[in-house]
Amino acid sequence: MHDKITELQPENPDRDKNKKKRSSAGPVLLFLLVAILAGGFFLWRSTRKPPTTAAAGRGGRGNAAGAGDGNANVRVPVVVAAVQRRDLPVYLDGLGSVDAFVLVNHWSDTSAPATPALQLAASQPSLALAPGTSATVHLTATAIGGFNSPVSFSTGILPSGLTASFSPQGLPAPGSGSSTLTLSAAANFAPAAYTLSLIATGGGITQTIPLSVNLQQNCTYSINPTNATAAAAGGNFSATITTAAGCAWSASSSASRIQGSSPGLALQIAISVTARGL
Repeated sequence: MHDKITELQPENPDRDKNKKKRSSAGPVLLFLLVAILAGGFFLWRSTRKPPTTAAAGRGGRGNAAGAGDGNANVRVPVVVAAVQRRDLPVYLDGLGSVDAFVLVNHWSDTSAPATPALQLAASQPSLALAPGTSATVHLTATAIGGFNSPVSFSTGILPSGLTASFSPQGLPAPGSGSSTLTLSAAANFAPAAYTLSLIATGGGITQTIPLSVNLQQNCTYSINPTNATAAAAGGNFSATITTAAGCAWSASSSASRIQGSSPGLALQIAISVTARGL
């Protein structure tokens, strides 16, 4: 019987180390391959375009039929064409002008159209009138906001003894112009203060403004004595003024040597004459 002799080989450390490296590299390569495939799949899903409306409609019909697959792939035709270079018209809708200065100055032009209107003005707000006399006032009518109509003038109710007339009585279209109002008071017209209404009418529009009229007393005056003689050395004199109640008066002289005043008495005047040559 022969004994089997086993030849023992000496251990090789480098060979054992390489064998360990090969055995550990396998799982690492497999992990990297799986990671690359997963990354590619997610990249493909993120860059894929969603279905068009028509495709979505077809998918909806499929879902209604029971398919239930809303994520079905949709084929989109791709057409290849030659690249062209040309100008494209561009239209900008906006308010105003591209010129900022013009835009600001005409900003109010975009507002609603003005309402037609009529303006009436008088040359003076009041006048004084004595019985038996006349006075005039100038009126101006102005058409604004597209107003275009004949205009007529009139007054409100007048007190008894006062009459009014216009020249002209009215204005042709568009209604702008002037007229003269003449007020005449009768001789027996009672003095008082009145407020009259001046009216302009046209195109369904009426404008009214007030006018104050002061009817004054028709005053007459008398003085007694009507004359006096002064010596060369001068002197003092007095005279009495007679007039109706409410009539105003004042004393004055055209000669520097003669001075008149009213020393507290409403109807008496004091006259002082200085010496000649002084």
